[in-house]
Amino acid sequence: FELEDDGNINAFAFWFDLQLDEENVLSTSPYGDKGKTWQQAVQHIEEVRASKGSTLPVIAKHDTYGITFEIDDSKVDRGELSSGVPLWDPAWKVSYDNVKQWNAEIASACAQNPTEYRKIADVAVQIGTRPSDFGVPTEEAAKFCTKMMS
Repeated sequence: FELEDDGNINAFAFWFDLQLDEENVLSTSPYGDKGKTWQQAVQHIEEVRASKGSTLPVIAKHDTYGITFEIDDSKVDRGELSSGVPLWDPAWKVSYDNVKQWNAEIASACAQNPTEYRKIADVAVQIGTRPSDFGVPTEEAAKFCTKMMS
């Protein structure tokens, strides 16, 4: 597609219109009435610089589960386009991986030992009922408690 302005691109927003028959269309467009359907979606990409009037070759792919977008590196020099901002912060990625590992260890301990599950469930209830005591936002505390108790 041709770029209309100078700037940076770090995501693609998308939606679809599905013609079901001659009279019915299922749309997720942000410009129409909001129906009881899927909503729009956003896919983040590594940030690139964009120049007005240039084109950005984008590949759209669909599989059974979803739609993905990527810049066609065979048609552009990614190094030349790069803004230097990575897709994710490396420090955040380390923290994310640590939390993912801890969650796996907690789930394993709960599955193998009912006493451990009871301890975790008690903590979940405490966090869910007194989130400010633990410095946890109320909504997140409720989600955590619900997840641990289900």
